[in-house]
Parts: sequence; structure tokens; C-alpha cells
Amino acid sequence: MKMDPMCYNSYNGVPQESKLATYMKRQTEGPPISNSLNKNLSNLSLNDPLPVLKKTASGASEFIPRSSPALHFSNSTSPLTVTAQLKNSSPTPTVPTYQEYVGGTTYFYATPEAVSNDEEVVSNAAVTLYPGTPSHAKTALAHLARNADTSYHMSNQLRLEIQHKNNLTLLQPDPNLYPDLPLEVDNYHELVPLEPLPAVPKPHLIIPYQTSTYKATNVKTGLRYCLRRVHGFRLANSKCMVLVDMWKKINHSNIIQLREVFTTKAFGDQSMVFVYDYHPDSETLLAHHFTSPEAVNGYTDSFSSNPNAPRPYSHNKNSLLRQQHTSSMLPETTIWSYVIQLTGALAMVHAANLACRVIDPSKVLLTGRLRLQLSSTGILDLLTFDSSSNNPLSLIPHYQQEDLTALGKLILALACRSLIAAQRDNLQTCLDLMSRTYSTDLRNVIL
Repeated sequence: MKMDPMCYNSYNGVPQESKLATYMKRQTEGPPISNSLNKNLSNLSLNDPLPVLKKTASGASEFIPRSSPALHFSNSTSPLTVTAQLKNSSPTPTVPTYQEYVGGTTYFYATPEAVSNDEEVVSNAAVTLYPGTPSHAKTALAHLARNADTSYHMSNQLRLEIQHKNNLTLLQPDPNLYPDLPLEVDNYHELVPLEPLPAVPKPHLIIPYQTSTYKATNVKTGLRYCLRRVHGFRLANSKCMVLVDMWKKINHSNIIQLREVFTTKAFGDQSMVFVYDYHPDSETLLAHHFTSPEAVNGYTDSFSSNPNAPRPYSHNKNSLLRQQHTSSMLPETTIWSYVIQLTGALAMVHAANLACRVIDPSKVLLTGRLRLQLSSTGILDLLTFDSSSNNPLSLIPHYQQEDLTALGKLILALACRSLIAAQRDNLQTCLDLMSRTYSTDLRNVIL
């Protein structure tokens, strides 16, 4: 059956009333493309010069969608330059599609191969397209601009403290001042004494051996450590190293951590060295709060030939009262800060089934602003280790009770600013003095 061509068009299903049909008809007008192309090819010759194509404008330019997009150009690019670049840019590659006719509407879809092989689009046009600043961010940016100078501000005092600690850390030894120091001790070198070496060797009140402290650099890591040397001590039994391993596991912000323990003959004798973390510019509580002779000796008589001679009880009592009036007492907030830090450190040690045994003003370091740290931990455990005992931890509960007693004495001495405050004869006087200055809660902590 043949249909009349006047009633039926051979288009691809596009109605004649559609604007798309009008547009497609306009493009198909004129001589056939194939005949014109064959005619031009037949007229070509190898001897003929290449023809110059000229583009002539016929009337007003026809509007084609997406041919002249409205772009916002940056100030650094001319619109004429951008137009030339857009004309010379490579054409957009054709994407293979397939169509589907559903309910009178034709839908076009890209093939799965085209979607999977789609590469990243890179635009080479000299056009800067960016969204504006959100309204909620403008206020925040203005606030940051006003506070830009103070956001990263560091006070001069803090800067000097950091520089001073860094200088102490990088301090190098002077061989002329300490010619007897060895160049290297085990895995450590560059030894620098942290305290003056006594001319006459004498044992400490807490540690029954002479000790000396050095700053040293680890050969392998380059880190600085504190070496505490115990003079003339020979390790008789290696069973005590079990306690060293227990101490090495203690990690607390108020305890200087023990790293390792070793014996050496580099100093000319049999010595034991305890390696701790190094905290530059640290100071003991004894040197920081008990520097005056009044605080250390309890009483100073300028008319006496021996100011350090012991005085009767009445003089000691009067000296404590004078200490309250002549010397500034510590603020209660400072004492409470010390109490919280020391009790936290003790709780950590006692929970590990160990005892500090060094709660003393000479062994508690002030490493920062009101930051306390216990030093020399684990030394007495090795020096007083009984190798004949079947259970070396049997005396730990007794030592833990001594830690609590020593903590109360230290708090009382800090509250009264006197080392004789913890003596039995001065206990009641010191408690009365505390009741006048501090709260009842602080007094109950000591009791």
C-alpha cells in the first residue's frame, strides 16, 4: 500500500507544526550537499593554488542556543581575548546517545560506554568563575581581620622562658671546668653537671649514698636526658631489675619517668646510673620556698656565734610566729594545687603496687608554673633491696604509709614556710598557725 506524499512526510516522526521541523527544513534548503561536494572535488587540480575561504555576513546573525554565554570575567582578562580563545578552542566531543519514545515524548540517554569512559573536564579558558562569599562568612572574616594581630600573640615573658629552656637544653660542656668528666658513659655523651659538685663527698638525708646529677645526650636518638649517678654502689643481685621494669611502666604527668638503669666504671669507680627525662630550668621546692635562713633553720640570732645552733622550744615557737608576719605566706590556692598534683602521683604509684619514698622538698621539682614532678623515683628500691627475701614487695604497704606521712609533713612545711614545722614539738603550734591563715579543709588534709 503506497501512501500519498502530500499527506505523509518521511521525517523521523517530527510534526510539521514543531519549531524543530522548521529549523531542520531551513538547514536542508539549497542545492544538495553531495552534488555540490562532487562538483568542487572534480574542479580541483594539483597545479591550482589553494582557495581562500572568506566568510561573509548575510544580514543579522542567527541566534543559536549556547553560542554566546553570559560570563563574568575577572579584571585581569580582556573580553576580546576571551572571545578569541573561545573561538579557537577545540570542539566538544560528540557523545553517543540512544533515544526512547514514551507517552508521546522522546528521551535521549547517553550510552553506558560513554558514561564509563568520561574523562575529567579541563577548561583552558582564561575565565575565573567563582561563587561569592556567603553572607554568614562575611562576619567571621571581618572578626578574624580585626583580631589578626592578637590571635598568634605571645607575651615577652613566655618567649623568654621558652628561649631560656632551649638554651639550657642545647648547652655544651666546658672541658676546662670539668676535666674529670668522662667523654662518654654507656650510650650517653656531652655530660653537663646540673648541680655543683661538693668538695667533700657526703650522703644525702634521703638517699644513703653520694649522688650527682648530669645532663647528657643520647648517642642514638640525640635526645637529652637526666643522669643521676649513685657513687660507689655495686649491684649485688639482678633480681631488683624487676622493680626497675615496674617503674619504667609508670607514666604520669607529675612523675619524672624512669627510662633505664645501668652500672658503669666510666667515672673511675663502680657507680649506678639512673636515666630520667630531662626538664630544663627546673627547681626543687627546697630552693624555691625555703631559701631564707629563717625558713631553713627556724631561728637566726645575729648576736650568736653559731646561728645554726639549736634553740629551745620558745625560740622555735616565736620563729614560726615571726615567719607568719615577716614572710609572705603561700596562697591557699597554690597549696591546693600542690596537694592535688602530689596526691594524683601517689595514687598512680600505689595502684602499681609501688612506693615513692622520696616525698621530700629536695626531691620534688617545680618544672613550670605551679607544675610539680617527683624525681629520683625507684632509687631507694634498688639501694635497699633485700636479695635474701622471698617476697621483695612485702614491705610495700609499709612504705606506702610512709609516703602519706611524708606528704602531710610536706604540706605542713609549705603552709608554715618552715622545715621545722613537721617536728613533733612544733606540730600543735603549726596547726594553730594554719587555722589562723587557711581553711579547715586544708588542716584536715594534714591530719
